[in-house]
Amino acid sequence: MGQEWMLMRCQKSDAMMRHVDDGQALRWALSGGEDYELCFTVPELNRGALDVAIGQLGVPFTCIGQMSADIEG
Repeated sequence: MGQEWMLMRCQKSDAMMRHVDDGQALRWALSGGEDYELCFTVPELNRGALDVAIGQLGVPFTCIGQMSADIEG
């Protein structure tokens, strides 16, 4: 199973971005602090239903990647 990450979509606070460059902000978002977000996978076929369900809850979420059958490297 392969995966493609769109790391620039990771959420970073405006306050942090005023003080550090994009690279440092991304490193901290991925590996530092006590802020947690749930990561999970959903089949592409169900993506629309997920968008609707989470949208009804009013919970912000961000797609930051996708799984594929291809493995590179």
